[in-house]
Amino acid sequence: MSIIIESLKNTYKLCDYTYVSDHGSMRTKTNRMLEEDNLPSLPNKGLYILSHPVFGKFYLGLSKGDKNKRGVHQRQLAHGGKLLGKFGKNITDAGAWAELRQEALAMGMDLYKDLFEKVKITVIPLEHASDTKIEDAETYWITKGLLNDHFRCNGAKRRPCMSVDDMDSVNIFLEAKVA
Repeated sequence: MSIIIESLKNTYKLCDYTYVSDHGSMRTKTNRMLEEDNLPSLPNKGLYILSHPVFGKFYLGLSKGDKNKRGVHQRQLAHGGKLLGKFGKNITDAGAWAELRQEALAMGMDLYKDLFEKVKITVIPLEHASDTKIEDAETYWITKGLLNDHFRCNGAKRRPCMSVDDMDSVNIFLEAKVA
């Protein structure tokens, strides 16, 4: 079975890889902490999807890797901060993330217990893919996801140049038989 197909069967809790320190800042667990908690390391390169029981698949991201071989793992630090509204030198707010937090609060959710602790990560490892191929895959899957009301927190950078209605119309046209 393909490593990608196998990886789609596994989900991990975001809060198992990131946490809020005693000082209130976001931190990622070290490799030693992951070993102590019996958690696998996340791939250095690949795509990942963040999902929540209420908000569905709300973000698709990528990691092109880093020198410490903690790419996907390290990216989760920013996402935890955005979910909790905790920002620092490497974590800034974005409109869609703020809207998600506000919607959660309006539903009476606690941002830590009901949002952050319930977010799952699904990883698609692409260790041998080039940066360009990973970017292309991200754009492709965001486009497909938008057709199914996924990835609301993805910014404009990877969004297609057409609206979802326009994409649906083109899909209908492409699926129609030529007369």
